[in-house]
Amino acid sequence: MSKLERRQHSFLLRASSPLLYRNISPPKGKPITSIIKKLELYHTQHHLLPPIFVQENSGLTNKSIIAGAQIYWAATQLNCDQIRIIPFLETPPTPSLFLRIFYYIYSYLEPIERGVLFQTLLKNGYTQRQLASHIGIGRSSISHYTNLLKLPLHLKNALTEHTISVSYAKELSPLTEIEMQLALQKILSENMTIPQLRKWIIELRKTRIHTPIEDKLKKRFGTKIKIKTTPEGGKSELSIRFESIEQLKSFAEDLLAALPTQQNESGSLHTDQYIP
Repeated sequence: MSKLERRQHSFLLRASSPLLYRNISPPKGKPITSIIKKLELYHTQHHLLPPIFVQENSGLTNKSIIAGAQIYWAATQLNCDQIRIIPFLETPPTPSLFLRIFYYIYSYLEPIERGVLFQTLLKNGYTQRQLASHIGIGRSSISHYTNLLKLPLHLKNALTEHTISVSYAKELSPLTEIEMQLALQKILSENMTIPQLRKWIIELRKTRIHTPIEDKLKKRFGTKIKIKTTPEGGKSELSIRFESIEQLKSFAEDLLAALPTQQNESGSLHTDQYIP
């Protein structure tokens, strides 16, 4: 063990206090093998595990884990009697101490946990630039973690329970909540890959944009109209189906009647009145 590691471990011991792990509510999800192995090595070197952030539950005896679920699972697997804890406060009395602890346990935390701690520090005066420099990551990563907190509960639960990865959550974040639910069902039922999900989202967006326009045109002109867009979401093509010459003539008459007679300064017809 290096001198720096001994200093870090000594600091974590001073900053935290022991608590029987049975007095902590079990977190959602399950152990992540790669993180558990790292924690087992840490335990072998220090004979203790890193601390976790916990919060008091109003009216309940047990505390809930805010950050450090994998440390909890490691404690149960290693048959530890105690876990070292740090009380989580949304306004830490010493934000610099909070950040220092966060830095030391960062690699053992899950994405949602990182998002919660980053958000807490941002609310307490730190900038993304300062946090990125201290933790050693890009500023965009901080935005990425905090944006996970904006996801609806069912998606955050899916992340916590490792049903989906952060990569999937990132792809789903621009969708509406109903679309997210539909997408999650598709991912789980069809075991979709990220490229497959992206393709499905493109089709979903085309449907979202085109359907109201198609319905409006069909209602106005009385014929089936289809809009197709390139996969990149660029150029679009309007397809109109006619059952007879008479229907085509009727459509042409309606279209000409809908066109405005005035022209703009450039000499081209106004198009904002084509669809009443």
